[in-house]
Amino acid sequence: MILNIATYLSILIFLITVIYRFMRIANTPAHLRWDLYPVPHEGFKKAKYGGSYYEELDWWTKPRHVSIASELNTMIPEIIFLKGVWESNKGLWFWSWAFHFGLYLAVFMAALVVASAIIGPASTFGVVLTKIAGISTIFGYILGGIGCIGMIFKRLFNERLKMFTTVGSIVNLVFILAIFVTGLKAISEVNLFTTDPSSLIGQLQIFVSGLVGFDSSVPLNSSVIWHIGVTLAFMVYMPFTHMAHFVLKWFTYHGIRWNDEPNTAGSALEKDLTKSLNFKPTWAADHIKGDGKKTWVDIATEKGFKDEKK
Repeated sequence: MILNIATYLSILIFLITVIYRFMRIANTPAHLRWDLYPVPHEGFKKAKYGGSYYEELDWWTKPRHVSIASELNTMIPEIIFLKGVWESNKGLWFWSWAFHFGLYLAVFMAALVVASAIIGPASTFGVVLTKIAGISTIFGYILGGIGCIGMIFKRLFNERLKMFTTVGSIVNLVFILAIFVTGLKAISEVNLFTTDPSSLIGQLQIFVSGLVGFDSSVPLNSSVIWHIGVTLAFMVYMPFTHMAHFVLKWFTYHGIRWNDEPNTAGSALEKDLTKSLNFKPTWAADHIKGDGKKTWVDIATEKGFKDEKK
């Protein structure tokens, strides 16, 4: 009963917090765009050399084409293989990739467990999903555990990373490592690849079935309970930390790095920018002279700041 209630609450807190953070960011004023090319959604041809729709004659009179395929061609290698880390810090790449890919496989396993529990673990399709879930679990937990340990050592002993490492960063990694460790411990105590209810995947399927059917009487192995408990605690904890950057990445790429939306009359962007121009900044920088009374329009149209020598 307690574990079931904790699961319902954990999922609810996780969803509410993530949705809240997403909506809060989505409703902030327009960010300062990079406007750096190439922009992937321009299409394979233009993205190859850094082209833009701005180079077209009378571009504002023509329909704008956005290539989702070209954008995915850039996103997928970054998400799966962490291409940016490989290009900027090869010494960190393996540990970071193992850490992230281990998490991907763990989430994939959870999705398969839920799906197989709903359609029936004993069905033909359910058996296939169970086998795949078992493979994802063992590879994901081992790979993720190795990545966590490597990232912890890198953050503690690498001179380039030490200056950016906080106690919270280490706590986050240790927390995730605890998920992988308790999962591996559960694997070592119960079978993994069989569809038997005593296997790890079978135990998780029984647990999910109990959640869906509001049945708290299902028997679970103690090691599986520990694994579920640590995972639920992490679900509640994670959205309140910088690990929620998976929400921010969408805005970082699509709202800042790749945003080249034209500011046309009557558009939502024009309304957003007009609203921002009426803000009254209080920046302390001398060249801004933000006293909290002048708007950005006032500041942008007044005479420039002169550096008077004293």
